[in-house]
Amino acid sequence: MAQSQNLLSHRDPVIRQTYRAHLWMYLMAAPTMALIRYSPFLAVKRFDAEWLVPILAAIVPASHLIAVLFTRSIERSDKTSWVVRPMILSNLFFFLMFFVDKNAAWMFGIIIILAQSMRAPIISAQAAIFRANYPADRRSFALSIPMAVQFAAIALYSRVGGEMFDKSEEWVNPVFMGAAVLGIWGAFFFRNVKIRENGAAPNGKVETPGRSGLGAQFGILLENRDFLLYEVSFFFFGAGFVAIIATFAPYLKEEFDPSYGESAMAINTIPMLAVALTLPIWGRLLDRYNPLVMRALINGIWTLTPLLLYFATSIEMVYAAQLIQGLVFSGSMLIWWLGVNYFARSHEVASFMSIHQTLTGIRGILTPFVGFEIARRFGYRESMLLWFGLMVIGFLIMLVEVGREMKKGKLKTFSESEAHLESTQGLPSER
Repeated sequence: MAQSQNLLSHRDPVIRQTYRAHLWMYLMAAPTMALIRYSPFLAVKRFDAEWLVPILAAIVPASHLIAVLFTRSIERSDKTSWVVRPMILSNLFFFLMFFVDKNAAWMFGIIIILAQSMRAPIISAQAAIFRANYPADRRSFALSIPMAVQFAAIALYSRVGGEMFDKSEEWVNPVFMGAAVLGIWGAFFFRNVKIRENGAAPNGKVETPGRSGLGAQFGILLENRDFLLYEVSFFFFGAGFVAIIATFAPYLKEEFDPSYGESAMAINTIPMLAVALTLPIWGRLLDRYNPLVMRALINGIWTLTPLLLYFATSIEMVYAAQLIQGLVFSGSMLIWWLGVNYFARSHEVASFMSIHQTLTGIRGILTPFVGFEIARRFGYRESMLLWFGLMVIGFLIMLVEVGREMKKGKLKTFSESEAHLESTQGLPSER
């Protein structure tokens, strides 16, 4: 029955309330996300601070590094507050742009770092909320629609912002502050979301049998070898992707010297529109097919992006590479968000997700600096071949994952895997 019902008007008030708040919050957060993604190019173009690029490229994944520190608090307290309060704090830092001029690159960098760092607990808290409140058989599609709305808004906001910055760089600071207002407004819409635990009555504060201490939490990787392999493949493939992000802004400037509008098209508008259009499609597919198989397919296609960037001779070829990335990034992002549900029981989701985020953060700190230095020494274009190699290694490990899963018998969907895991409560979580 839940499969056929529109979540916006669902008869279950918890599902209905969560989905409405989810949609509005993601829409209002779009400007903030667009500006954080665009910040490395602003560092190069407006502030003439190439040294800042790897730092800004690292901050989004690196902010995940501290997520594990919040796991127990998220599991034992009001999960909604761990979404709303960090989001408000993150946006408040954008108001400091009022004091930034083009000679204050260091201050611009600090603002972006602080704004993104405040977001560390949000994903783990949201993952637990979505696992609790959305039906398992359509959770991927449920998550895909708010994300599609958000990325369409990012594309539009980036296009408009790029044109405004081309007319006058004086628009940069007001645009940041306007984004902060919208982001805070969106956070307030999420504040009344209630949490359903294991089908029981909604309750924001629930005691769960989570793991204590960092060592115990990372012990999950040793106990669950399938999850370990999943994270290893993500590590290699993600390292290639993060390296591309870290070197993309100077690559654009050195090879093509684009305007603000052209750079906004390449960095945000084209890939984000592709993401928005394909998210519902990938959401449907991920609800119906095995997520490990889908991830291998998605990432195999994605390896074409660094190759196209290596061979690009015009900005239009760069657009094509970014289009391919956008078409599959949507599916990869859903798996990044929801993949832990394939391995974790309901009370373990925050723990698994925090480890997933922390490993993302580790590679996010290391890769941009190493990648940027390699690209600076050997050439931004030439480095694309190395990032291609890292992504291929990750893809091959994904094929090993699929092979291991096939040996176990049926390739499960998310809902089938969750049902199996919940039926084995009290047993070791090795799959």
